[in-house]
Amino acid sequence: MELSIFQAQTERLKGTYGDRNYPDERLKLFWRAFANCFATDFEDAVSECVANRRAPPMLKELGEAIESAKSRRLSYRGPGGIGDVLRQAEASNKLANPELVRECVKLFERRHAPKHGEGPLTYEQFQQGCDYLDDVAVVMGRK
Repeated sequence: MELSIFQAQTERLKGTYGDRNYPDERLKLFWRAFANCFATDFEDAVSECVANRRAPPMLKELGEAIESAKSRRLSYRGPGGIGDVLRQAEASNKLANPELVRECVKLFERRHAPKHGEGPLTYEQFQQGCDYLDDVAVVMGRK
């Protein structure tokens, strides 16, 4: 996440809960804890806190809200989840090689919804698979 996004969101917290609840030292700790999260997860977490919490969220509560936002973002099942989006993309694909798209969907499904007897892929294995599919797409001239 970019520092400017973090600062904009902490300004929202200050505006809702008051400057005194978010001194510079606390915000430095927040930045250290959340700098590597997705900006959209952080923004969604702040929105969730502003909408639902009377008391100012501290590190623990904000972390829980970020995990909740991340879980929604990565939800494989359900409308609007990544799996739903991938299935729609596969069904409406007109540009990419259909076989390549199917392999991407399979790779993603294994990453997020492993079949019985298969362990989930690690992040590194998932990245290697994505990199491989990227290379294949370039070779096939479809990327």
